[in-house]
Amino acid sequence: MWEDQAALAAGVQNMHLMCTAHGIGGYWSTPGFLSHPQAIAALGHPEGVQGMGLFYLGYPEGEWPAKGHRKPLEYVTNWNTD
Repeated sequence: MWEDQAALAAGVQNMHLMCTAHGIGGYWSTPGFLSHPQAIAALGHPEGVQGMGLFYLGYPEGEWPAKGHRKPLEYVTNWNTD
């Protein structure tokens, strides 16, 4: 089961990266109602399926993507040459 959760998280990360590349904002959240059996049934899933979250998409206001403030690689790495 943990492999499925890890695969889902990796897939969500890839969706975030693609959204950013196309100027779209993304947000993954798991609202409490997703654990309710009626919500699972309303989504057309069989009994026993666990809701893992919703991925929201939208166009953010302002400049996107936001500019990062990262130091150059040579300031944050230590190369071991032994």
